[in-house]
Amino acid sequence: MINQWIGALTNPRETFMNEKLNASIGKGAVNYFIAGLLSAIIGLIISIISGNGLTIIAGVINLIISPVVNVIMGLIMVGIIFLFVKLLGGKGSYGSMFYLISLVIVPITVITAILSGLLAILPILGILVMLCFLILIVYVIYLEVLAISISQEMGMGKSLLALLLPAIILFIIGVILAMVLGAFFFTALGSAASTTGMVGLI
Repeated sequence: MINQWIGALTNPRETFMNEKLNASIGKGAVNYFIAGLLSAIIGLIISIISGNGLTIIAGVINLIISPVVNVIMGLIMVGIIFLFVKLLGGKGSYGSMFYLISLVIVPITVITAILSGLLAILPILGILVMLCFLILIVYVIYLEVLAISISQEMGMGKSLLALLLPAIILFIIGVILAMVLGAFFFTALGSAASTTGMVGLI
């Protein structure tokens, strides 16, 4: 299992091609569970080092909740992406895509937790850590696009589109909601100002 996680980072194409034949939702769920557990353990260790009682309590609670939440969120997020994959002509199964992406999630979650810990303990490393995060995000996008491409037998361009479309649509919806709420707020504010002015005249 560890070899597959390392391979997903260091030799992703070959690893994904080989593991595609062994893919299942169950194996993917185990990876997501382990990712959540490892992240929570690292977070708890960092809390103990920092000596903050409240964060230690939060860390213990997170240790119980995080693995299960991670599995559920993984199933949902990959499911959403899978819908767009199918709309763009993907031919593979949900289980195959879920499992291949899960191979990336475990090592990336650990690296992210360690970087977050370094930032919390040594804020002076802020710029360096943020640069590492930026590089990591770009590489994760590449790995997930590759996992989608191999599992669904579709080009990298369509795979990238399938990965980004949910985020783009959510962003557009967010902007529209913000505009509607903003318009409603300013309309209400204008009405209130008008009412106040009329009361003053009376």
